[in-house]
Amino acid sequence: MIIYSNKNLNMQSKILVLFCFFVSVCSCRNVARVAIDSKQVVKLDTNLLGIWKAAEDTNKKDFIFIQSCFDANENVWPYLTDSVKKLKDYECYITRMDNGGHNPHYEQWGCFLSKVGSFTFLNVPYRNDNLKWSERKSTTNLYEGFCFVRLVFISKGYDTITTAYVSDTTLCRFKTSQELRAYFTKNVTRSSFYCDTLHWYRVSHYHHQMVAAVKVANP
Repeated sequence: MIIYSNKNLNMQSKILVLFCFFVSVCSCRNVARVAIDSKQVVKLDTNLLGIWKAAEDTNKKDFIFIQSCFDANENVWPYLTDSVKKLKDYECYITRMDNGGHNPHYEQWGCFLSKVGSFTFLNVPYRNDNLKWSERKSTTNLYEGFCFVRLVFISKGYDTITTAYVSDTTLCRFKTSQELRAYFTKNVTRSSFYCDTLHWYRVSHYHHQMVAAVKVANP
């Protein structure tokens, strides 16, 4: 399948778009009000945890840091409720480290996986903080919702991953996960459903503390 690229975005913006960093570069037209699943049902593939860099990134020191729920909440873990602790089997937390791999531009965004047939998607929370308070209840300007990244290819040894951003502009019209899933099922193989393919390579399996990850990513 051919994934088409949006040439109107520079490469740094594409990196942000594809892993939950849509706040300043993503149009709310590509955002859904709901996730593909109303609750987490696909267990986290822990092989995805660690430090990743995009081959297309212009700053080779910038990276993505993927942690488990336990990693991100280790200091407060004894105080969390059982319902929150159960998320450790389903959620991952993603941080984008830019400015040469030192600045957590978007920090620990909680994401989870969904399967549509044989296709795997990452449900990424979206929030448009650029909206004024008076605009946040608007039906046309979506304040909170989800964006979606498809995991197109994962190498056998989990050394490389290819991802594509779901760019469909009609997602916000669906009010339930059931409706959204049906739409994904119908369009999942359509090439125009996606844009901006990126190729990620693993730097390290390390996924515990963010401070240490900075040193591991760029020794």
